[in-house]
Amino acid sequence: MLDTPFVCPIKCNSCLTELVVEDSSSQLSLIFFVYRWCFHSRIHPVLIQGETSVGKTSLISWLAAATGNHCVRINNHEHTDIQEYIGCYTSDETGKLVFKEGVLINAMRMGHWIILDELNLAPTDVLEALNRLLDDNRELFITETQEVVKAHPRFMLFATQNPPGLYGGRK
Repeated sequence: MLDTPFVCPIKCNSCLTELVVEDSSSQLSLIFFVYRWCFHSRIHPVLIQGETSVGKTSLISWLAAATGNHCVRINNHEHTDIQEYIGCYTSDETGKLVFKEGVLINAMRMGHWIILDELNLAPTDVLEALNRLLDDNRELFITETQEVVKAHPRFMLFATQNPPGLYGGRK
């Protein structure tokens, strides 16, 4: 399942819990911690930070499958566009211009789990768009449709990133 075990000290900000993968310890302890956190405080997003290829994304995917939750993923990079998250206007089969919702909005409506992989590589405008979702009200405003979307009670947001300073991207 996971190649490298974890230790998970908690850094708890007002709206984000960060799990820092520092060294080898017990895989089971991290799995139990994330599982317990997800089901006892669903309103808080979870950031898992750790070295490349230690299984951050695999852990979340495995937990989602083990608990019967559908999980989707956005892989961030310096060219990630807010439209991947929120959506954009496109033409339908009749040529009519319609708004097609993005992965994040769909996950919020359906109560899916979403993984924002390599979050520190996302452009600033993408990060700023997430601010309202990270607040306690758990909602996003879609500018194009002038609609406020509230997250489904089962919706969970996870983000992963590599430690700052060792890899490219934002610190």
